[in-house]
Amino acid sequence: SLLVGWGGTADAGAEYRVEAAPVDSSGGASSPPFVSASQQAARALVPSLTGGIRYLVSVFLRTLHPSGYAPAATLLYTPGGPPGAPTSVSVVKVRATSVDVSLTAPTAGGRFDRFRIVSVPGSGGAIEQYVSGPDPLVVQVGVLQPGTAYTVTVSACGPGGCTAASPPISATTAPNQVVGLHVTSVTDTTVSLAWGAPPPAGLAYTYRVRARTVDLTISATFVTNDGKITVSGSPSTVSLNYGTWGGYQDSDSAGAGLTATVPALTKNQAYQFAVEALVGGVPSAHAVFVSRPVDQPAALDSSFFLMAPDDRSGVLEDSLTITWKPPAGSEVTLYRVSFWDKEDPSNVTVLEVDRFSRNRVPDGTQENYLQIGGLRKYSYYAFRVQARNLNEGGYNAGVTMDVPTFNGIEPIPVDQPGRVQNIKISDMTASSITVSWDWPPHPHPFFNMNLMFQVLIAPASYNATSGAVAVTGPDAQHAVVQGSLANSTIITPLTLDEAYRVTVRARNNNARGYEPGGEVYGGPANACLSTECAVRNLRLAAYSGYVAADTNTYDASVTVQWDPPLEPSKPPFHTYWYKVEIVTGGSTIPVTAANADITATNVRMDVLPGFPPIPVEFGTAYTLRVTARNANRNAYGLPVDISVQAYPQPAALTAAPVPIGLTTGSVTLQWSSPSPPEQYSFKLSWRVAGSGGGWE
Repeated sequence: SLLVGWGGTADAGAEYRVEAAPVDSSGGASSPPFVSASQQAARALVPSLTGGIRYLVSVFLRTLHPSGYAPAATLLYTPGGPPGAPTSVSVVKVRATSVDVSLTAPTAGGRFDRFRIVSVPGSGGAIEQYVSGPDPLVVQVGVLQPGTAYTVTVSACGPGGCTAASPPISATTAPNQVVGLHVTSVTDTTVSLAWGAPPPAGLAYTYRVRARTVDLTISATFVTNDGKITVSGSPSTVSLNYGTWGGYQDSDSAGAGLTATVPALTKNQAYQFAVEALVGGVPSAHAVFVSRPVDQPAALDSSFFLMAPDDRSGVLEDSLTITWKPPAGSEVTLYRVSFWDKEDPSNVTVLEVDRFSRNRVPDGTQENYLQIGGLRKYSYYAFRVQARNLNEGGYNAGVTMDVPTFNGIEPIPVDQPGRVQNIKISDMTASSITVSWDWPPHPHPFFNMNLMFQVLIAPASYNATSGAVAVTGPDAQHAVVQGSLANSTIITPLTLDEAYRVTVRARNNNARGYEPGGEVYGGPANACLSTECAVRNLRLAAYSGYVAADTNTYDASVTVQWDPPLEPSKPPFHTYWYKVEIVTGGSTIPVTAANADITATNVRMDVLPGFPPIPVEFGTAYTLRVTARNANRNAYGLPVDISVQAYPQPAALTAAPVPIGLTTGSVTLQWSSPSPPEQYSFKLSWRVAGSGGGWE
């Protein structure tokens, strides 16, 4: 047959007629054996032509003109016959879902421009495909099922139709790759593998395994700097060098199993293992995995078994972080971490840590770390870390740490400390100050373990008119003071009479770091001159005493009080210290302990200094002297004296008060003082007579 087309006319109502007639040797055409019906379409199919015979194809046009059809176009055409059949058809390559078929194109028959491939599986249902190209020689037949036997035929097709099919050939597709290939265990000379069957299920799979060595070669320039070896620039070459594949061995269960053990390997040599699935003797593409036979992991290095990456950041209120270094030369796959409260060693908790997890210290040491939560506060803990690789021996003995400290850090969850207490300038010179403080309070003794104090200093200014103090610069760290008894530090050199802000912050093992801290203002100053720093308003604040029934024992005391010195030239944040003495003739006896000046502005004296101490006596006058100094211990200021004496509790009044004056709203009373006379104060109470109510 022949499909012909032509350019149509724009005349409305135009019709066409197509005729085809054989052409004889002289060029004349016989009466046409084919005449189409009248049509308006500009193409027509001429059927039933004979191959090898020349035809004259004519198109006639008829419009509304009464003259009828007129010749419009002609075409000479000789149709060819169907092409010959392809020869030498064979399978040259199989895959899981396709096969490559080689063939020789037909050399006889009509022209061809494509091949028709028909693949029929044993279960039936033909798969027909067309491949374009005049002479592909090798065609790929796709859309097949893996591990399936097919009967394949090939035909050549052209304008003259398709030839008869080639003789059928058999082709079996390869199965899919095995899935999940992995190593289950190793010894020092063997590696055991396991995998899953490929899809689809239901095929009769067998498996085979082989191995070859693999080595990594890196060529680079190495530089030693400060004891560290580094690579200078990029490595010049990085290559994997594979050995020759060893012979195949069947998997377990005579080739039908999903496991295999490869023997006679060299310890610590890396190998690439390949597993192939077979169906009907046709192998799949191999799945590969790299491993090596090794001993159990070496012992962990206990010197790297630390409490935290920076010694302290591993401690919180209810958790501890431990770190450890991998064993040398071992491909660890899992770590087992055991821990227990040392007060209850029978209650052990065990955790497993995958080495491929991200529990690795980001400092290049390759150390691993693990934060262990849910711990009991203020309890000592012990730890054991064990390592294993694929060696079937399992976990090694590991390393156990149950000592009181790990690198100086106690394995005890603790709270962050509270505020530093009572920060003060306790001493000074003309160029330095001594800052002292009290430890943060806490009810538990473990709270202060490894307590350290950070001391910061910043410049400040003092406005003598307004009394305002302002910080004029940033804090700078003066020192970190550490030790079980640390509570002071000397800051030097400083500028005389300049003001500074000193901040003291505390921290212990808790990883949250320093608490906010407290602060004190001060600065170096000269010692008080002999005409300066006098206390103000020194006074007798109270006295006390009683006489026992036997009149031989008694208790007496005097309390004096004063106001701090007022030095307009000194900032008000200067702290003053005081010594109190008894003046006897031309000498003095300390009332306050020697070399232990007080900062309180009062003192109570109930015994006279000496050994044994002598009680204060009633009615005896004593001269007390109070002398002040600033934090500079080199000199005291102007002393101030006061004469005081103690009296016993007054006796009862001997007579009731006597009214000596009355008004409509008041009464004036008079009474006699107890004996002996002294400076008494009286309390007066009253109520309505006969009421029985309370006293006012």
